[in-house]
Amino acid sequence: MRNPHFKDVKKIINKGKSPDSWYTGLYGLSPYIACEHGCLYCDGRAERYRIEGDFEKDIVVKGNTIDLLKKVLPKLREYGTIALSSGISDSYQPLEKDLEITREALKLIRDIKYPVTLLTKSTLIKRDIDIFKEMKEYANIHVHFTLTTLDENISSIFEPNAPSVSERLEAIKLLKSNEIGVGISAMPYLPYITETKDNIVDLLDKLKEIDVDFLVPMVLALRPGRLKELYFKVIAKNYPHLLKKYEDLYSNNTEYGGPRYNNYNLYKNIREYMDTIGLAQRLPLKYYRTQLNNYHTIELLLDHMMTLYRNKNIDISRLKEANQNYMSWLNNERSYIARRRNMNFDELDSKLDSMLRNDEFGEIIKNKKLSHFMREIIIDGADYDYCTLKLK
Repeated sequence: MRNPHFKDVKKIINKGKSPDSWYTGLYGLSPYIACEHGCLYCDGRAERYRIEGDFEKDIVVKGNTIDLLKKVLPKLREYGTIALSSGISDSYQPLEKDLEITREALKLIRDIKYPVTLLTKSTLIKRDIDIFKEMKEYANIHVHFTLTTLDENISSIFEPNAPSVSERLEAIKLLKSNEIGVGISAMPYLPYITETKDNIVDLLDKLKEIDVDFLVPMVLALRPGRLKELYFKVIAKNYPHLLKKYEDLYSNNTEYGGPRYNNYNLYKNIREYMDTIGLAQRLPLKYYRTQLNNYHTIELLLDHMMTLYRNKNIDISRLKEANQNYMSWLNNERSYIARRRNMNFDELDSKLDSMLRNDEFGEIIKNKKLSHFMREIIIDGADYDYCTLKLK
Protein backbone atom coordinates (compact mmCIF):
# COMPACT_ATOMS: atom_id res chain seq x y z
CA MET A 1 0.00 0.00 0.00
CA ARG A 2 1.34 3.44 -0.93
CA ASN A 3 2.60 5.80 1.72
CA PRO A 4 2.97 9.28 0.19
CA HIS A 5 5.15 11.87 1.93
CA PHE A 6 4.32 15.50 1.14
CA LYS A 7 7.29 17.83 1.07
CA ASP A 8 7.77 21.46 0.11
CA VAL A 9 10.78 22.14 -2.10
CA LYS A 10 12.66 25.36 -2.84
CA LYS A 11 13.15 24.72 -6.55
CA ILE A 12 10.86 22.96 -9.03
CA ILE A 13 12.39 23.63 -12.46
CA ASN A 14 15.94 22.89 -13.51
CA LYS A 15 17.41 24.36 -16.67
CA GLY A 16 20.06 22.57 -18.69
CA LYS A 17 22.87 24.19 -20.64
CA SER A 18 21.51 22.63 -23.84
CA PRO A 19 18.42 20.71 -24.99
CA ASP A 20 18.67 17.04 -24.06
CA SER A 21 19.81 14.96 -27.04
CA TRP A 22 17.23 12.22 -26.48
CA TYR A 23 14.24 14.04 -25.03
CA THR A 24 14.83 17.65 -26.23
CA GLY A 25 14.11 19.04 -22.77
CA LEU A 26 15.75 22.37 -22.00
CA TYR A 27 13.97 22.43 -18.65
CA GLY A 28 13.23 19.60 -16.23
CA LEU A 29 10.27 19.18 -13.88
CA SER A 30 9.24 16.23 -11.71
CA PRO A 31 6.43 16.43 -9.12
CA TYR A 32 7.33 13.10 -7.49
CA ILE A 33 10.34 11.17 -6.17
CA ALA A 34 10.33 7.35 -6.31
CA CYS A 35 7.71 5.40 -8.24
CA GLU A 36 4.78 3.09 -7.62
CA HIS A 37 5.40 1.16 -10.82
CA GLY A 38 8.10 -0.69 -8.91
CA CYS A 39 10.15 -1.73 -11.94
CA LEU A 40 12.81 -4.11 -10.67
CA TYR A 41 15.51 -2.84 -13.02
CA CYS A 42 14.99 0.86 -12.23
CA ASP A 43 18.24 2.74 -11.76
CA GLY A 44 16.40 5.02 -9.34
CA ARG A 45 16.69 2.28 -6.73
CA ALA A 46 20.47 2.77 -6.52
CA GLU A 47 21.98 4.38 -3.43
CA ARG A 48 23.35 7.33 -5.37
CA TYR A 49 19.86 8.87 -5.60
CA ARG A 50 19.46 8.83 -1.81
CA ILE A 51 15.86 7.65 -1.91
CA GLU A 52 14.85 6.38 1.52
CA GLY A 53 12.20 3.86 2.46
CA ASP A 54 10.33 1.51 0.13
CA PHE A 55 10.93 2.72 -3.44
CA GLU A 56 7.45 1.84 -4.72
CA LYS A 57 5.48 2.78 -1.60
CA ASP A 58 7.16 5.74 0.11
CA ILE A 59 6.53 8.25 -2.66
CA VAL A 60 7.72 11.80 -2.04
CA VAL A 61 5.21 14.35 -3.34
CA LYS A 62 6.47 17.87 -3.98
CA GLY A 63 3.39 19.43 -2.49
CA ASN A 64 4.12 23.01 -3.48
CA THR A 65 4.77 22.18 -7.14
CA ILE A 66 1.86 24.20 -8.53
CA ASP A 67 2.46 27.23 -6.29
CA LEU A 68 6.12 27.35 -7.39
CA LEU A 69 5.23 26.92 -11.06
CA LYS A 70 2.81 29.85 -10.91
CA LYS A 71 5.73 32.02 -9.81
CA VAL A 72 8.48 30.57 -11.99
CA LEU A 73 6.89 29.81 -15.36
CA PRO A 74 5.98 33.41 -16.30
CA LYS A 75 9.60 34.42 -15.63
CA LEU A 76 11.21 31.96 -18.05
CA ARG A 77 13.22 33.96 -20.56
CA GLU A 78 14.28 31.32 -23.05
CA TYR A 79 11.74 29.32 -25.05
CA GLY A 80 12.25 25.56 -24.90
CA THR A 81 10.79 22.17 -24.09
CA ILE A 82 9.85 21.38 -20.50
CA ALA A 83 10.43 17.70 -19.73
CA LEU A 84 8.17 16.14 -17.11
CA SER A 85 9.24 12.98 -15.23
CA SER A 86 12.76 11.76 -14.71
CA GLY A 87 14.71 8.53 -14.71
CA ILE A 88 13.66 7.83 -11.13
CA SER A 89 10.00 8.82 -11.16
CA ASP A 90 7.00 8.68 -13.47
CA SER A 91 4.78 11.77 -13.45
CA TYR A 92 1.86 9.51 -14.37
CA GLN A 93 2.34 6.89 -11.67
CA PRO A 94 -0.94 5.79 -10.00
CA LEU A 95 -0.80 8.46 -7.28
CA GLU A 96 -1.18 11.11 -9.99
CA LYS A 97 -4.70 9.86 -10.70
CA ASP A 98 -5.75 11.14 -7.27
CA LEU A 99 -3.52 14.23 -6.96
CA GLU A 100 -3.54 15.54 -10.56
CA ILE A 101 -0.36 17.58 -10.00
CA THR A 102 0.98 16.72 -13.46
CA ARG A 103 -2.29 17.74 -15.09
CA GLU A 104 -2.33 21.09 -13.28
CA ALA A 105 1.30 21.66 -14.24
CA LEU A 106 0.46 20.98 -17.88
CA LYS A 107 -2.29 23.59 -17.77
CA LEU A 108 0.12 26.22 -16.49
CA ILE A 109 2.69 25.33 -19.14
CA ARG A 110 -0.02 25.52 -21.80
CA ASP A 111 -0.99 28.98 -20.57
CA ILE A 112 2.52 30.34 -21.24
CA LYS A 113 2.60 28.46 -24.58
CA TYR A 114 5.68 26.36 -23.91
CA PRO A 115 6.04 22.82 -25.29
CA VAL A 116 6.40 19.70 -23.14
CA THR A 117 7.72 16.19 -23.42
CA LEU A 118 6.98 13.36 -21.02
CA LEU A 119 8.63 10.03 -20.25
CA THR A 120 6.18 7.44 -18.96
CA LYS A 121 4.99 3.86 -19.10
CA SER A 122 1.56 4.79 -17.77
CA THR A 123 -1.69 4.78 -19.71
CA LEU A 124 -2.95 7.55 -17.41
CA ILE A 125 -1.39 9.92 -19.93
CA LYS A 126 -4.54 9.41 -22.05
CA ARG A 127 -6.39 11.57 -19.53
CA ASP A 128 -4.49 14.66 -20.64
CA ILE A 129 -4.81 14.36 -24.40
CA ASP A 130 -7.16 17.34 -24.31
CA ILE A 131 -4.31 19.54 -23.04
CA PHE A 132 -1.83 18.10 -25.54
CA LYS A 133 -4.22 18.94 -28.37
CA GLU A 134 -4.40 22.54 -27.15
CA MET A 135 -0.59 22.63 -27.03
CA LYS A 136 -0.43 21.41 -30.60
CA GLU A 137 -1.76 24.79 -31.68
CA TYR A 138 1.72 26.20 -31.06
CA ALA A 139 4.12 23.18 -31.04
CA ASN A 140 4.35 19.56 -32.20
CA ILE A 141 4.08 17.83 -28.83
CA HIS A 142 5.64 14.41 -28.31
CA VAL A 143 5.86 11.85 -25.49
CA HIS A 144 8.19 8.96 -24.73
CA PHE A 145 6.83 5.56 -23.77
CA THR A 146 9.02 2.95 -22.08
CA LEU A 147 8.62 -0.41 -23.80
CA THR A 148 11.20 -3.16 -24.42
CA THR A 149 9.17 -6.26 -25.15
CA LEU A 150 5.80 -7.52 -26.37
CA ASP A 151 5.96 -10.43 -23.88
CA GLU A 152 3.36 -9.81 -21.19
CA ASN A 153 4.91 -12.39 -18.86
CA ILE A 154 8.32 -10.74 -18.92
CA SER A 155 6.74 -7.33 -18.35
CA SER A 156 4.70 -8.60 -15.39
CA ILE A 157 7.86 -9.93 -13.73
CA PHE A 158 10.07 -6.87 -14.11
CA GLU A 159 7.41 -4.11 -14.19
CA PRO A 160 4.94 -5.50 -11.63
CA ASN A 161 2.78 -2.41 -11.11
CA ALA A 162 2.96 -0.87 -14.57
CA PRO A 163 0.23 -1.13 -17.23
CA SER A 164 0.37 -4.20 -19.43
CA VAL A 165 2.09 -4.20 -22.80
CA SER A 166 -1.25 -4.32 -24.62
CA GLU A 167 -2.56 -1.36 -22.62
CA ARG A 168 0.55 0.67 -23.47
CA LEU A 169 0.24 -0.16 -27.14
CA GLU A 170 -3.38 1.01 -27.13
CA ALA A 171 -2.36 4.27 -25.42
CA ILE A 172 0.31 4.83 -28.07
CA LYS A 173 -2.24 4.27 -30.83
CA LEU A 174 -4.61 6.76 -29.21
CA LEU A 175 -1.90 9.40 -28.94
CA LYS A 176 -0.90 8.90 -32.56
CA SER A 177 -4.53 9.10 -33.69
CA ASN A 178 -4.63 12.53 -32.06
CA GLU A 179 -1.45 13.54 -33.93
CA ILE A 180 0.72 13.46 -30.81
CA GLY A 181 4.27 12.31 -31.53
CA VAL A 182 5.41 9.15 -29.75
CA GLY A 183 8.92 7.86 -29.23
CA ILE A 184 9.95 4.66 -27.50
CA SER A 185 12.53 4.47 -24.76
CA ALA A 186 13.59 0.84 -25.14
CA MET A 187 15.34 1.01 -21.81
CA PRO A 188 16.62 -1.29 -20.61
CA TYR A 189 16.98 -4.33 -22.78
CA LEU A 190 17.59 -7.25 -20.40
CA PRO A 191 20.50 -9.59 -21.32
CA TYR A 192 19.42 -13.12 -22.35
CA ILE A 193 15.74 -12.17 -21.82
CA THR A 194 14.65 -9.25 -23.99
CA GLU A 195 18.06 -8.66 -25.55
CA THR A 196 17.38 -11.34 -28.17
CA LYS A 197 17.00 -11.01 -31.92
CA ASP A 198 13.42 -12.34 -31.99
CA ASN A 199 12.27 -10.04 -29.19
CA ILE A 200 13.90 -6.98 -30.73
CA VAL A 201 12.62 -7.63 -34.25
CA ASP A 202 9.08 -8.39 -33.05
CA LEU A 203 9.00 -5.21 -31.00
CA LEU A 204 10.39 -3.00 -33.76
CA ASP A 205 7.98 -4.44 -36.33
CA LYS A 206 5.03 -3.78 -34.03
CA LEU A 207 6.16 -0.24 -33.30
CA LYS A 208 6.55 0.49 -36.98
CA GLU A 209 3.09 -0.94 -37.60
CA ILE A 210 1.50 1.50 -35.14
CA ASP A 211 3.57 4.38 -36.55
CA VAL A 212 5.78 5.43 -33.64
CA ASP A 213 8.20 8.18 -34.61
CA PHE A 214 11.50 6.95 -33.20
CA LEU A 215 13.18 4.60 -30.73
CA VAL A 216 16.21 4.93 -28.46
CA PRO A 217 17.63 1.66 -27.04
CA MET A 218 19.75 1.14 -23.93
CA VAL A 219 21.19 -1.94 -22.22
CA LEU A 220 20.70 -2.81 -18.56
CA ALA A 221 22.90 -1.07 -15.98
CA LEU A 222 23.10 -2.58 -12.49
CA ARG A 223 24.85 -0.29 -10.05
CA PRO A 224 26.45 -2.24 -7.17
CA GLY A 225 24.30 -2.25 -4.05
CA ARG A 226 20.60 -2.72 -3.44
CA LEU A 227 19.57 -2.44 -7.10
CA LYS A 228 21.90 -5.21 -8.21
CA GLU A 229 21.02 -7.39 -5.20
CA LEU A 230 17.29 -7.06 -5.86
CA TYR A 231 17.65 -7.75 -9.58
CA PHE A 232 19.72 -10.89 -8.95
CA LYS A 233 17.05 -12.16 -6.54
CA VAL A 234 14.46 -11.75 -9.30
CA ILE A 235 16.68 -13.64 -11.74
CA ALA A 236 17.31 -16.42 -9.20
CA LYS A 237 13.55 -16.83 -8.69
CA ASN A 238 12.34 -16.57 -12.28
CA TYR A 239 15.37 -17.44 -14.43
CA PRO A 240 17.67 -19.55 -12.20
CA HIS A 241 19.51 -20.91 -15.25
CA LEU A 242 20.67 -17.37 -16.06
CA LEU A 243 21.99 -16.40 -12.62
CA LYS A 244 25.57 -17.53 -13.23
CA LYS A 245 25.63 -15.69 -16.55
CA TYR A 246 24.40 -12.50 -14.91
CA GLU A 247 26.91 -12.78 -12.08
CA ASP A 248 29.69 -13.03 -14.65
CA LEU A 249 28.27 -10.33 -16.91
CA TYR A 250 28.08 -7.77 -14.09
CA SER A 251 31.10 -8.90 -12.09
CA ASN A 252 33.08 -5.75 -12.91
CA ASN A 253 31.01 -3.67 -10.44
CA THR A 254 31.61 -0.34 -12.14
CA GLU A 255 30.08 2.80 -10.70
CA TYR A 256 27.71 3.06 -13.68
CA GLY A 257 26.86 -0.64 -13.49
CA GLY A 258 27.30 -1.50 -17.17
CA PRO A 259 27.90 -5.09 -18.31
CA ARG A 260 31.36 -6.46 -19.09
CA TYR A 261 30.68 -7.20 -22.75
CA ASN A 262 30.92 -4.71 -25.59
CA ASN A 263 27.46 -3.50 -26.70
CA TYR A 264 28.62 -2.38 -30.14
CA ASN A 265 27.15 -5.28 -32.13
CA LEU A 266 23.83 -5.18 -30.27
CA TYR A 267 23.32 -1.50 -30.98
CA LYS A 268 24.60 -1.93 -34.53
CA ASN A 269 22.07 -4.68 -35.27
CA ILE A 270 19.22 -2.67 -33.75
CA ARG A 271 20.13 0.43 -35.76
CA GLU A 272 20.50 -1.48 -39.02
CA TYR A 273 17.06 -3.06 -38.61
CA MET A 274 15.56 0.31 -37.73
CA ASP A 275 17.03 1.72 -40.96
CA THR A 276 15.56 -1.21 -42.87
CA ILE A 277 12.02 -0.56 -41.65
CA GLY A 278 12.38 3.23 -41.60
CA LEU A 279 12.30 3.92 -37.86
CA ALA A 280 14.30 6.96 -36.72
CA GLN A 281 16.97 6.75 -34.02
CA ARG A 282 16.23 10.18 -32.55
CA LEU A 283 13.24 12.49 -32.31
CA PRO A 284 12.66 13.74 -35.88
CA LEU A 285 13.33 17.37 -36.76
CA LYS A 286 9.67 18.08 -37.56
CA TYR A 287 8.87 17.85 -33.84
CA TYR A 288 11.66 19.63 -32.05
CA ARG A 289 11.97 22.49 -34.54
CA THR A 290 8.65 23.76 -33.12
CA GLN A 291 9.75 23.20 -29.53
CA LEU A 292 12.97 25.21 -29.55
CA ASN A 293 14.36 28.48 -30.81
CA ASN A 294 16.17 28.16 -34.14
CA TYR A 295 19.59 28.40 -32.55
CA HIS A 296 18.80 25.41 -30.32
CA THR A 297 17.27 23.58 -33.30
CA ILE A 298 20.61 23.84 -35.11
CA GLU A 299 22.45 22.75 -31.98
CA LEU A 300 20.30 19.64 -31.61
CA LEU A 301 20.36 18.83 -35.31
CA LEU A 302 24.17 18.97 -35.38
CA ASP A 303 24.29 16.68 -32.34
CA HIS A 304 21.92 14.21 -33.98
CA MET A 305 23.76 14.33 -37.30
CA MET A 306 27.06 13.45 -35.63
CA THR A 307 25.41 10.47 -33.93
CA LEU A 308 23.62 9.30 -37.09
CA TYR A 309 26.71 9.70 -39.28
CA ARG A 310 28.93 7.95 -36.75
CA ASN A 311 26.47 5.05 -36.58
CA LYS A 312 26.82 4.63 -40.35
CA ASN A 313 30.63 4.85 -40.19
CA ILE A 314 30.64 8.21 -42.01
CA ASP A 315 33.58 10.47 -41.22
CA ILE A 316 32.38 13.26 -38.89
CA SER A 317 35.65 15.16 -38.47
CA ARG A 318 34.47 18.22 -40.46
CA LEU A 319 31.03 18.07 -38.90
CA LYS A 320 32.56 17.86 -35.44
CA GLU A 321 34.77 20.88 -36.15
CA ALA A 322 31.81 22.88 -37.42
CA ASN A 323 29.83 21.92 -34.32
CA GLN A 324 32.62 23.07 -32.03
CA ASN A 325 32.79 26.41 -33.85
CA TYR A 326 29.04 26.83 -33.65
CA MET A 327 28.82 25.93 -29.96
CA SER A 328 31.61 28.36 -29.10
CA TRP A 329 29.73 31.15 -30.89
CA LEU A 330 26.35 30.14 -29.45
CA ASN A 331 27.55 29.89 -25.85
CA ASN A 332 29.05 33.37 -26.07
CA GLU A 333 25.87 34.83 -27.58
CA ARG A 334 23.58 33.21 -25.00
CA SER A 335 25.81 34.29 -22.11
CA TYR A 336 25.75 37.86 -23.40
CA ILE A 337 21.95 37.93 -23.52
CA ALA A 338 21.56 36.14 -20.17
CA ARG A 339 23.49 38.95 -18.46
CA ARG A 340 21.21 41.63 -19.90
CA ARG A 341 17.67 41.59 -18.59
CA ASN A 342 16.56 44.11 -21.20
CA MET A 343 17.38 41.68 -24.03
CA ASN A 344 15.21 38.86 -25.36
CA PHE A 345 16.55 35.52 -26.54
CA ASP A 346 14.37 35.87 -29.65
CA GLU A 347 16.84 38.53 -30.74
CA LEU A 348 19.40 35.78 -31.15
CA ASP A 349 17.10 34.02 -33.62
CA SER A 350 16.81 37.24 -35.60
CA LYS A 351 20.59 37.56 -35.69
CA LEU A 352 20.94 33.94 -36.78
CA ASP A 353 18.36 34.43 -39.52
CA SER A 354 20.37 37.33 -40.94
CA MET A 355 23.61 35.35 -40.74
CA LEU A 356 22.10 32.42 -42.64
CA ARG A 357 20.79 34.68 -45.38
CA ASN A 358 24.05 36.57 -46.01
CA ASP A 359 26.38 33.55 -45.60
CA GLU A 360 27.97 34.93 -42.44
CA PHE A 361 26.96 31.67 -40.72
CA GLY A 362 29.35 29.76 -42.98
CA GLU A 363 32.19 31.96 -41.78
CA ILE A 364 31.30 31.17 -38.16
CA ILE A 365 31.29 27.38 -38.58
CA LYS A 366 34.00 27.34 -41.30
CA ASN A 367 31.86 25.10 -43.50
CA LYS A 368 29.94 26.68 -46.43
CA LYS A 369 28.23 23.45 -47.51
CA LEU A 370 26.84 22.87 -44.04
CA SER A 371 25.82 26.52 -43.83
CA HIS A 372 23.74 26.17 -47.01
CA PHE A 373 22.21 23.00 -45.58
CA MET A 374 21.17 24.83 -42.40
CA ARG A 375 19.75 27.66 -44.48
CA GLU A 376 17.48 25.18 -46.27
CA ILE A 377 16.35 23.85 -42.89
CA ILE A 378 15.85 27.11 -41.00
CA ILE A 379 15.00 29.64 -43.73
CA ASP A 380 13.36 27.49 -46.40
CA GLY A 381 11.63 25.08 -44.00
CA ALA A 382 13.09 21.85 -45.42
CA ASP A 383 12.79 18.65 -43.38
CA TYR A 384 15.53 16.07 -42.78
CA ASP A 385 15.02 12.32 -42.96
CA TYR A 386 16.82 10.61 -40.06
CA CYS A 387 16.84 7.25 -41.85
CA THR A 388 18.08 8.26 -45.31
CA LEU A 389 20.06 11.29 -44.01
CA LYS A 390 18.67 13.42 -46.83
CA LEU A 391 16.58 16.55 -47.05
CA LYS A 392 12.95 16.09 -47.95
